This record gives sequence, structure tokens and C-alpha cells, in this order.
Amino acid sequence: MNTEITYTKQGDYYLPDLKLPEQDEREIGIWGCGCPVDTSAAGRSTDRTDR
Repeated sequence: MNTEITYTKQGDYYLPDLKLPEQDEREIGIWGCGCPVDTSAAGRSTDRTDR
């Protein structure tokens, strides 16, 4: 295992040259597909007078 980290200069900064190990492809299914989620306030009370 090589633990040496090399860096590349980008402008005024040095960024590490990182590479992830190869992985097998996997199906992520319906819940991991990035399907849109309803984040509207519909169905939730937005009235804050009940504190």
C-alpha cells in the first residue's frame, strides 16, 4: 500500500492528488435514484402561534 501523498498546485493552493480505489458497480434501487422529494409546507402547519 502506497501512503505517499502528492500535491498539485492550483493557483495559490496545493491540493492533494487523491484517487479512490476501483469498486464494483451496484444497483442502488428506487430509493437511491435521487428522486425528487416534496419539501413544501403542504400538510404541515406553518402557524407558530401554538408555542
